Amino acid sequence: TASHMQKPRAWHTATVLLNGQVLIAGGTTGPTDDLVRMSELFDPSSRTFSLIHSTHYSRQRHTGSLLSDGNVVLIGGYKEHLSMNDSAEICDPYSIISCAPSAYMPTGRAQHTTTILQDGKILITGGNEGVGLSSALLYDLAAGFSPTGSLVTGRYNHTATLLQTGEVLVVGGYSSTGGGLLTSAELYNPATGTFSPTGSLNIGRHFHTATLLPDGRVMVAGGSGGGGPLNSVEIYTP
Repeated sequence: TASHMQKPRAWHTATVLLNGQVLIAGGTTGPTDDLVRMSELFDPSSRTFSLIHSTHYSRQRHTGSLLSDGNVVLIGGYKEHLSMNDSAEICDPYSIISCAPSAYMPTGRAQHTTTILQDGKILITGGNEGVGLSSALLYDLAAGFSPTGSLVTGRYNHTATLLQTGEVLVVGGYSSTGGGLLTSAELYNPATGTFSPTGSLNIGRHFHTATLLPDGRVMVAGGSGGGGPLNSVEIYTP
């Protein structure tokens, strides 16, 4: 058992840092505008949480990715009144000052994914902007955001997993314009900057997990289906 967080929250991010501590950032305590600005650190040695700085922007259902310099970049999400957040900000977990703005996306998005590629760039796929977005972006600390190839199917609440080959497997999710729950999956090739279809799920799902296994396969587990929560598990073999 660990201590309680200092601030109750949902739809936040939890990013493992280089020293093994965990940065908890953003989130909400209510359905709309009760957004949490204060971040906290979890120390596994003492099993305690401590409040640190505030995020520069309020956000929930965003993403948090660890950069090579040890800082964390927060991307997108919802702001107040569930409006889209198009910003990225850099958070130094050990600084007493607030997080600093970094760059802005061409289109605000939430419920997207971010995946750190082998070259250190971050791939941002899909998201919700009232409809499932098919656009994808690359984020680089020096250059900010730049476009890359589009998804075959716009989606949000999906997963994006880096494979041993360097490709990214995008699985499932929801498409408000493409028939709801998705069974489709796609592969992103960083060398060409393009997405292509790959094998489909047996059961459409969103809010699931996708975990890379030591043998290179990916385990897709749980999530929400047409009839509610799912207990099924599927294996993707490259």
